Amino acid sequence: MEAGGKSILIDGTVSDSEDDRLTVDLKNIALLEIFETLEIDKALIGGSATGRFIGSNLLTAEPAINCKRLHVDSISYNRCVLGDADIAAHWDNTKKSFFLDADITGDDGLHSRIYGDIFPAGEALDINFDANHVPVGFLKPFMSAFASEIEGYASGHARLFGTFKYIDMTGDLFADNLKIKIDFTNTWYTATDSIKLQPGLIDINDVTIKDINGNTAKLNGFVRHKFFKEPSFNFKVSDARNFLSYNVDAKLSPDWYGTVYGNGGATISGEPGVVDISVEMSTAPKSIFTFVLSDRLDADEYSFITFKDSRAEAIRDSLSAHDDTPPIVRMLRERLGMQDSDSQSAYNMDLQIDITPDARMVLVMDPVAGDQIKANGSGNLKLTYESLNNDLRMYGTYTLDHGSYNFTLQDIIIKDFTIKEGSSIAFHGDPYSAQLAIQAVYAVNANLSDLDESFLLDKDLNRTNVPVHALLKVTGDMRQPDIDFDLEFPTLTQDTYRKVRSIVSTKEMMNRQIIYLLALNRFYTPDYMASTTKGNELFSVASSTIASQLSSMLGKLSDDWSIAPNLRSERGDFSDVEVDVALSSRLLNNRLLFNGNFGYRDKTLNTNQFIGDFDIEYLLNPKGSWRLKAYNRYNDQNYYVRTAQNTQGVGIVFKKDFNNFFGFLRPKKKADKTAKPDGTKLKGDSTLRQPTIVIPDSIAHPANPLLEQ
Repeated sequence: MEAGGKSILIDGTVSDSEDDRLTVDLKNIALLEIFETLEIDKALIGGSATGRFIGSNLLTAEPAINCKRLHVDSISYNRCVLGDADIAAHWDNTKKSFFLDADITGDDGLHSRIYGDIFPAGEALDINFDANHVPVGFLKPFMSAFASEIEGYASGHARLFGTFKYIDMTGDLFADNLKIKIDFTNTWYTATDSIKLQPGLIDINDVTIKDINGNTAKLNGFVRHKFFKEPSFNFKVSDARNFLSYNVDAKLSPDWYGTVYGNGGATISGEPGVVDISVEMSTAPKSIFTFVLSDRLDADEYSFITFKDSRAEAIRDSLSAHDDTPPIVRMLRERLGMQDSDSQSAYNMDLQIDITPDARMVLVMDPVAGDQIKANGSGNLKLTYESLNNDLRMYGTYTLDHGSYNFTLQDIIIKDFTIKEGSSIAFHGDPYSAQLAIQAVYAVNANLSDLDESFLLDKDLNRTNVPVHALLKVTGDMRQPDIDFDLEFPTLTQDTYRKVRSIVSTKEMMNRQIIYLLALNRFYTPDYMASTTKGNELFSVASSTIASQLSSMLGKLSDDWSIAPNLRSERGDFSDVEVDVALSSRLLNNRLLFNGNFGYRDKTLNTNQFIGDFDIEYLLNPKGSWRLKAYNRYNDQNYYVRTAQNTQGVGIVFKKDFNNFFGFLRPKKKADKTAKPDGTKLKGDSTLRQPTIVIPDSIAHPANPLLEQ
């Protein structure tokens, strides 16, 4: 019989005579097909076999069958290639078995031995392994409950025994550079240690595991099984230090991805039908996690976000329109490999995460328009998930230390706001109904004379072009936040500030000023001042557009620096052009804070055309309550008086929050960071409220001012 380069040649006589012989010549016979036919699915032997079997006395009670050399190319166990084998085999009449003795030569030239008996009548086997640096891929079926890939090498002794359907293993193996991939977290871990195999048990004791960066943790645990069926397992990871715990990109999980390093431990246990995951860790440096708020069923109700439809998105929406499962839950089910069936396993997750300022959290509210929050902060969050009822809960408060909010308004204004320290996001169960208390500022230099020309004569001002903070306040339910605006002036005196607020005295005027500051980098000129200052809006629109594009490009150069260029001209004819660049950064592990404004101004009345304003703060303690501060301010007012061109200062700052004087004197009690998991859902629709803002025609249609002129 011959087919495709494989052949079996049978020649001879079958009888009860010793002189009559039967010869069977095998050439390139696939062993894996034979084992699959016999349904020996827990001990699949593969390879291409070539050799000769000789038999005599075949019709007697004690037949003689032997093979002096059966060569198997790429012999494999459980589809893991071990090397090339030379096997000697014969029939043992005493045991009624085929005894085989195999010498396996690996790719590295090292030799391993496999020897033992196969009992055809009893459909059983008893085989010993003396492994010498053999691949450990054969363990993959035994670890499929928690690992999808396994690589590395093993040495030691093991015994495989039992029937073809009920098989077991014992032994002591030393794993060399053992690599395991955990699919759910998309992480690879490496270990070099001993693994003990007992009947029905795989035992791992105090093994040091490493992530891809060489960071370590301790692993203890076991896998119990009944002839490699009905496995139950319990693994405990402890003493993790800067350990890579989650490494999923947007392609694998579009709604929930990131790279998370942790300190602490975790426990994973389970049995057929149930898997329990418990984690207690704190975040470590270089951690970044992104959560995309993309509940497309309610996307059209988020009125403060600009959404853009595309053909691919529309198709996906139409296909998933019948599924009201939250996106996070759908993602969890996909990552856990779960299907909608009655036999699916129940996954119960309980995560206690202590988030530190070393980790960055990104909340993407609109992937198309770019609305997102990037922040570093601290807090203790508890996340629970039960797969059978698709119940995802999140509890705790995340307090923001620093970060940015990319704000988009009607595709016209796109600005990066700096989040103020102390802002917070509180979770009380439903992750989509988180309570926001966020304040963010957009810093810009604007001329107070645009509000009122009387500021040019104000003796309290060193200059009329002052730093202005456009303040964005976001409060309430994340699905229905209240958005409000305000103005802050870091350098103005109280008298000057009150004068500004007397002009910006209504909500409508406040909104108009915010729009002008964001879009044009200048104040809106009230109607009674329009006749004297009108005429430079076209230049403001053009310069703001150029500055925004430059800021977007320069911002991609470094994650450590925020760069915002600006171009201004009060006359609009480039005769008094001002160019400056705002720089800000947090260096030395967020201990050194730098904010500066540097540039050039072409004004004949100013002897010094260079602008150099900056603030430098160094946190003397980790909490930042004690700080060393230095600053420089450029003076461009009262240029006709002999005054200094710059004002400098240096000092020590102490900061403490308190409600009364006695509270200031008493030590602050530690707050309970763990929110009470009462599971109460927050009521409310999915409509977002924001102030009614009318965008001036000069911004929405930049060509209009020119037509008016």
